[in-house]
Amino acid sequence: MFTKAFILLFVGACFANGQGYGGEFDVDPSDQEVRQLLVKAIDSENARTNSEPQIVVRVVSAVGQVVSGNIYTITYVSEGLYSRNQIQCQIKLHSQPWVSDTPKVVSNQCVPVETPRFY
Repeated sequence: MFTKAFILLFVGACFANGQGYGGEFDVDPSDQEVRQLLVKAIDSENARTNSEPQIVVRVVSAVGQVVSGNIYTITYVSEGLYSRNQIQCQIKLHSQPWVSDTPKVVSNQCVPVETPRFY
């Protein structure tokens, strides 16, 4: 009887806030932890590639998921350090702070942002 009650209590606690373990949840785009993870990941990508270094301009949206650590899917706008050309990207990060301070980049896809030109 105790085991059944414990299981029901555990399952109820997991779903009490509308999301279960492993389910996705919205993250505030202005969350400092998410911004720091994103900047660390972009710095790591900048060091790893031969492309123009990118600077994060703003975070558009973020979604988290609890797994073995956290997976964050973040949509952000960045610009080239020299060209100032802006791109919008969606990056997926796997954060395991007990393994590394820098999150692992699972994927990162970008498209150019059309900016109006005034003549």
